[in-house]
Amino acid sequence: MGRLTLDADRVKRHLVEPWQVLSAIGLADGAKRQAGGAVICCPWHAERNPSCSVRIGANGTLAAHCFGCGQGGDVFSLVATVRGLNERSDFARVVAEAARIAGLDGAAPLPPPPRRPLPPPRILPPPVEVEALYARCGKVADDRELCAQLRTRRIDPAAVTDLDLARVLPPGALPAWCAYWRRSGHRLIFGRYDSRGNLASIHGRTLGMGGTIPKGVGPTGFAGSGMVMADAAGRDLLATASASPWWSGEVHIAEGATDFLTLASRWGDSAEHVPATFGITAGAWNQELADRIPGGAVVRILTDPDEAGERYAAQIVATIGHCRVCVATMKKEADHGAV
Repeated sequence: MGRLTLDADRVKRHLVEPWQVLSAIGLADGAKRQAGGAVICCPWHAERNPSCSVRIGANGTLAAHCFGCGQGGDVFSLVATVRGLNERSDFARVVAEAARIAGLDGAAPLPPPPRRPLPPPRILPPPVEVEALYARCGKVADDRELCAQLRTRRIDPAAVTDLDLARVLPPGALPAWCAYWRRSGHRLIFGRYDSRGNLASIHGRTLGMGGTIPKGVGPTGFAGSGMVMADAAGRDLLATASASPWWSGEVHIAEGATDFLTLASRWGDSAEHVPATFGITAGAWNQELADRIPGGAVVRILTDPDEAGERYAAQIVATIGHCRVCVATMKKEADHGAV
């Protein structure tokens, strides 16, 4: 059979079976079936729970939409993202790659690449936009619905407000990198701090239950490594890398935003000595953060009692050999002495 002309529309209409396409480009691992397609882990932002729908659209071709970050597109968008190409400037290469996957170039389709592309470089949202937005955020105690949701988790909204552990998404225009949060319900807002205690980004959290939308999201298009949620003691510790008169000598690290609130809000603002408390999302912890913890500190890590929690704790333990580290779950507690 002779070589077919690589017409973009023709290629697109050959790549319409969702599971075949997802398998060919390495996105079927962990996908969940839905009517007319699948829900996959989003190729545009890091997540553990699938929130990106891939199905046949009204025009008879594949369409993708992530309910977590708001990104989406057609089959060319998926191919470009997985292959690390720019859909606009590299469009001819994207079409050629899609044609090879479909076998339209006269050759057999290429074998699937690794399931996920390489992580993006560490790029932060514009600092001016981050600082301006966080300054506009409201008080948690003034949001009745959030207060009720927090109380069901045994978290005191007044403590969250008084200790400035989280804020509420403000009314009005939002930066493009988080504009969809108002639609998705991610209105509980956390500051994310770098290894020097500087406000570098923000994290959005929804307390709603169920659905395919991820509970926590970061700014669209930006990486989240090397940043943590932190209470005042944690921010001070990162900024100085030394003991302060009111620091208890302990560091508490919680997996996720609500566990961070649970730990950080229990001390109140009148305690004489308090631990430094951090909240970690997937892939956030790194050696730079670990190096800011003074030697001899007691580091307590709270994880979920599952395989993912064990991996998360092991990654942190490996970076803090100069401290005494206690890993706690709901079912057991293990003590890892300094090495």
